[in-house]
Formats: sequence, structure tokens, C-alpha cells
Amino acid sequence: MRPRAEQRGFALAVSIFALVIIAALITGIFFAARQEMKMGENSLSAQQAFNAADAGISNAIANWDMGWNNLATNGTATFNGSLPSGTGTYSGTVQRLNPQLFFVQVTGTAQNSLATRTLGALSRLLIMQISIKGAVTTQGSLTIGGSAFIDGVDTSPSGWACPATSDTMPGIATGDSAGITTSGCSNYSCVQGSPKILNDTSITDSTFLKFGDLNWNSLVAMATKVYSSSYQASDFAPVGTATTCTTSVQDNWGDPMVPASVPGCSNYFPIIYVNGDFSAQGGYGQGILI
Repeated sequence: MRPRAEQRGFALAVSIFALVIIAALITGIFFAARQEMKMGENSLSAQQAFNAADAGISNAIANWDMGWNNLATNGTATFNGSLPSGTGTYSGTVQRLNPQLFFVQVTGTAQNSLATRTLGALSRLLIMQISIKGAVTTQGSLTIGGSAFIDGVDTSPSGWACPATSDTMPGIATGDSAGITTSGCSNYSCVQGSPKILNDTSITDSTFLKFGDLNWNSLVAMATKVYSSSYQASDFAPVGTATTCTTSVQDNWGDPMVPASVPGCSNYFPIIYVNGDFSAQGGYGQGILI
């Protein structure tokens, strides 16, 4: 038989070994929990960075800076911003690849700056295609009176930097010339073009409702000035300074004058929609009236 003292020593060794095993298990559990927490933090940071980059691209496209349309091919512009929740920031560039295609690249950064994510997207301009058949294109009746003059000759305004003039167009293009009436304009002396009157049976409803990839409703949705029916404009004029244009003023239609009275509005061309009849008396401006 072993002595009693030796048995007590063996039990002590076993107890110490068991404590070491338990301590190792506890340490392993804490380590695994710590790793799990780090993985969660990393996943959160990665998601925040992705959300910031995605928001940057969405904001750039949804709030397209019209100045980017003036970029030369391969030209770039920069922008930046942050998420409203404060969970990330983003910075990006817009590069023009060709007249219609842009490449938008955005890098998003997580709130703790421990993760970044870069996303890219292609954006294409929808260029409105208008079937211009004459200085005036009409499907219905047309009455010309007073001092009105219709000119199909392309002429560059004095002082404007314009491309070379194009060929002379018909003065009036219509599906039925019988619908044209004049007052004090014998032999269509108030119309100039080649020819003065063009009968074109291809002029249909789609001529006035379809513009390439855009339709009438799309064009109306793009309007920057909207007026109710039977609107009468009076003394509308540009509002701004030498460097800025106050586009929020409803009757500010830009400045077509050379030299401009309000230089800041020289490049402002609003899209103007009147839901009904429209008449104007006095004032001046520029833009697209639909």
C-alpha cells in the first residue's frame, strides 16, 4: 500500500491540472467571444462603408449637377458628402467618357474610418431628339397676323459664340397647308424659308409627343417653371447678379441679351410648362416653352 501522504499529493496534482484545463477553457471562450465581437464590428464597418458609397452614387445621379454636362470628354469633377445619420462619409468623381456617357466613382468611409468601399456606375444622358421639320411645325390650323414673321433661315445672334449655321429650313411644316390663314401677309410675305410652306404627311401626333427616349410626360416632369392654365406673363425679366442667377423667381427666364443685363443668367435656360393658354406682353427671356 502507498503511504497516505503520497495519495494526498496525487489528488493535489489532479486538482491543479483540472484548474489549468478550466482556465484554458474560460480563456478560449473569452477569446472566441472577442473574435466574434471583432467580426461583428468589422461587418458593421464594412456595411457602413458600402452604404456610404451607395448613397454617394445615388445622390450624385438623383441630384445631377448640370455643370457636369459641360465637361469635356475625359474631363472630371469631384463631389463629397455624408450620410444624414452620421454613420459614414463619401467622396467621388464624375468623368465624362463621351458626349452621352459618364462614369461615377464613389469611395465610402465608415464612421470609425476602419473600412472603405469603392463603387462605380455608368450614367447616360437622355438627349432629347426633336423632329424639327420647319421653323414652325404644326399639325392643326395656324393663323399668322399682326407683325409676326416666321423665318427658317439659321442666323447667329450678334455677339453669340455659335457653331456654323445650318441649312435653311422650311418656314412652316404642316400636314395640311389649307389650315394656314394669314392677315396682311399676301403670298406668305411674312414667311421665309426653303420652301416657305412644306406639306409633310409624316407629321403626326407622335411628332409632338415623342422625343427620342423621352415622351411628353417625361418632358413635363423636367419643367423648371410651371404655370397654371390661362397664364399671362407681363414684364418678365432676369433676376440675379454678375455671377449668380436667382432661378427661384418665377418670372426669371434667363438673359438672352448681348451684352447681358444680368450676366449670371446668361446660361440659364428654363423648361417652361403652361397647362393651358399662354400669353406674354413685355419682358424678355430664353428657354424651352412647352
